[in-house]
Amino acid sequence: MRLHSLQLQALGPYATAQHVDFDLLARSGLFLLEGPTGAGKTAILDAITFALYGGLSADSSGADRLHSDFAAPGVEPSVTCEFSLGDTRYRISRVPEHQRPKRRGQGYTTQPSQVHLQRHVPARGDDPPGPPAVGGSWVSLSSNKAEAGDLITEFVGLNREQFTQVMLLPQGEFAKFLRCGDDARRTVLTKLFGTQLYDRITDELDRLRGQAVRERQDAEAVIMTAASAAAEAAGMDAGARAEMLSLTRAEREIRLKETAAALALDAEVTGAGLEVASAAAAAAQQAAERASQQAGLLARLTEALAKLREHENGRSAHDERARQLALARQAEPVAIARRFSSWPPQQARTYLLARTVPSPPSVLCPLPVLCPLPVLCPLPVPRRLLAPRQPSRRPPRCSTWLTTRKRCPAGRLPGPSYCARLSRHRPGPLRWRKPVASCRPC
Repeated sequence: MRLHSLQLQALGPYATAQHVDFDLLARSGLFLLEGPTGAGKTAILDAITFALYGGLSADSSGADRLHSDFAAPGVEPSVTCEFSLGDTRYRISRVPEHQRPKRRGQGYTTQPSQVHLQRHVPARGDDPPGPPAVGGSWVSLSSNKAEAGDLITEFVGLNREQFTQVMLLPQGEFAKFLRCGDDARRTVLTKLFGTQLYDRITDELDRLRGQAVRERQDAEAVIMTAASAAAEAAGMDAGARAEMLSLTRAEREIRLKETAAALALDAEVTGAGLEVASAAAAAAQQAAERASQQAGLLARLTEALAKLREHENGRSAHDERARQLALARQAEPVAIARRFSSWPPQQARTYLLARTVPSPPSVLCPLPVLCPLPVLCPLPVPRRLLAPRQPSRRPPRCSTWLTTRKRCPAGRLPGPSYCARLSRHRPGPLRWRKPVASCRPC
């Protein structure tokens, strides 16, 4: 940033219009603002700061010092500054708030502040003729105080406080800095150069350092606790644990590695012993299972022998029951003969053929003399004559027949006729026939 010119009027000690050409002063590189007290040196710095930011260079400076007391009441205070940033040239004009005489009547009225920011457009030879705003003229950027302040801050890159701390040193602040002590000088430098940011950075670093120290102490406490627990798990006594904790980090690591190696060896030996003990326990368990199986077999054998003795003791009773059963089987033909003694021979033979099963030729009737059918009975072994018959789905046999030559439909016996009772077994409506006088029970 370079200042080119400054024009001020009715500002500070300058009652009339003044023009400062900084390009002429800066030809030798440096220039000095020199003069007695009250000559207006600080007023020039205030005019530059006011033109750019609308404020004064020092915080202690009041806004009422802008309007000159030496100027006539009707003269408007103003300041115009031209500066360049890179290859772009700007011009800003400001009028501070001031009291002016009323245009009508007596007294004064307050004139509000004004601002106008412009940018210079350099002339080019090929530009066509046109309005003054094009080619070698000034282009208006803003006439709003807030917008102009934002644009100046954006162009320069500094706000008013930073500009007064970096670019301008107010007059009284530096003298105070030279005469004060260390603490006060630190305060002044903080105020002049805005080192509050660095103070905050320092405070934050101190806070982080304290936090890191606390975390380190906590980590060391955790390490000591873990090392003590490891030493206790390794079987060390209180003295050995205290000695290990008093060692340095490297020595403690070596001691822990040696202890870990010894524990690993002990664990290996213990594992081998555990495997041997496990094998022995498995063998003992198998032997116990075999012994249990043998004990079960012996118990079953003892129970079987007891039952065998009990069976042997009941052999006589069993022989007696077998003898009675044989006698009963021998008496069965007698019962059959007595049952069929009153039957006609042909009917008895037919009934036996239907109720008996074939038997071997060697088996003969045990009572051929008592049998009423010695010639008609070719099957001497009857089939379940005395046993109860199983229920059948077929209709029951007829228990009565007639003397006629018709077949009984229910009994399949070759009788001469059928009984009137059996009409209900035939399909169709019931038919009741009068029985013949010769019908009798089976």
